[in-house]
Order: sequence, then C-alpha cells, then structure tokens
Amino acid sequence: MGSIETDVKGADGGIAVPAGSEVAIIVRDATKEGPISTLRLGLYSVNVAGVQTPLSNGLKDASTLVLTEDAGKGPSHSAVHLQYGEHVSFKLDAAVKLH
Repeated sequence: MGSIETDVKGADGGIAVPAGSEVAIIVRDATKEGPISTLRLGLYSVNVAGVQTPLSNGLKDASTLVLTEDAGKGPSHSAVHLQYGEHVSFKLDAAVKLH
C-alpha cells in the first residue's frame, strides 16, 4: 500500500484524487539478467473516500514503474533496494475514469 502525496486534479481542474488517498501497488515481476536486478511495479487501484477503484484491467496497469539495481555485490545478489520511507512516483500513461 501507498498513498497519494499531492492532490490529483481532474480534467475540469477540480480535485479528482485528494492527497492521502490510499493506492495499491502490485509487483508485476522481479528479474535478474547478468548483474542487473529489475523490479516492475504496477499502480493497481486507488481508494477515494472509501471507494476502491481499479487502475488495472489485470493485464495493463494505469502506470508502471521499473526500478533497476546493479548487483555489484556478486552473482547471488538479486534485489532492488528502497530505503525506508523512500518515495516512488508513478505517472499515469493515460486518463483514468474514476466511477
């Protein structure tokens, strides 16, 4: 789980998703190729005023974030590290209708 850090405006300029709204983030895959570890995250859903709205159709997410890390610590190292409290940012690939 995560949360929206700043208000998200709608097409009409009003607040469509207020700051503090919860989002669900899903791990789509984690791979290692050579020394590079890759983690692909999808923005799965958002909860606005108690209403859970999907941001994924199961195959394509409204936004995907790919994180990579060079595993210079050796061949058994296969992780992407985030520091506690580190923020990750998603950008929507297209407009999303909230029902």
